[in-house]
Amino acid sequence: MEISRSILNAVRTGRVYIGAKSTFRSVMFRRARLVVLAENAPKNLADGITYYCKLAGIPIYIYRGSSIELGRACGKPFPVSALGIRDPGDSDVFELLGVEPR
Repeated sequence: MEISRSILNAVRTGRVYIGAKSTFRSVMFRRARLVVLAENAPKNLADGITYYCKLAGIPIYIYRGSSIELGRACGKPFPVSALGIRDPGDSDVFELLGVEPR
């Protein structure tokens, strides 16, 4: 899957926030430029992040897979329900998802 490869490349070469708490904090302070949510993220978490992303104008991508698969795409041995990308590094994740960098 090409998006998984781009996410892994962003984790390795760029600046990302892994996990729900750090992603939520990065959205609150408008540090993230893109948020990736797992398809099975808890509803209250997804609603909160979505609300603040809309307020801040940060695009959201719903990853078509579980949090375990998103964790695997990040190269982590644990589930990841939310991921905030601040700087994609050498990754083409913004172009792949059609996101305008701010």
